[in-house]
Amino acid sequence: MKSLTNGIVAATVFCATMSIAAAEDQVVVIEDLSRSELRKEIVLIEQELYQMFNDNNSAVEFEIKCEVLMRTGTHIPVQACEPKFMRDARAQNAADSQFGIQTLIQDSELRQYYAGDYEKLTLAMEGLAKKSGNFSQLVMILNKLNARLAQLER
Repeated sequence: MKSLTNGIVAATVFCATMSIAAAEDQVVVIEDLSRSELRKEIVLIEQELYQMFNDNNSAVEFEIKCEVLMRTGTHIPVQACEPKFMRDARAQNAADSQFGIQTLIQDSELRQYYAGDYEKLTLAMEGLAKKSGNFSQLVMILNKLNARLAQLER
């Protein structure tokens, strides 16, 4: 989902003095955030972004839900956000596999199979970004936070 969000708005050039307004009317300078602080900000912005999208979206299959997961082999919680059509596809795939109807399909193959739905979801998000300055601003902030995190993790 991260790449979907990054693809919604054209990539922005990262500059060292970028800042975002915090909930307490403080200015947070992105370059001053540690990796863990960046991850926390990304989680908060993703939650706000997808909640705003869900509130303005009428297509139930595009509703995006975020969950905190523990990846296999680690105790580090990670937020994963995905649309309803993908959650449903994964559940159906698991059920079909369990009952021997078909073999378990990898997530990458499922995403490829549902590429058309992801494209429609992207168009819906782009439409909201055109209508709502707040939504497009959240996308831009999320892109900047992700770019800074990637820069620190090199």
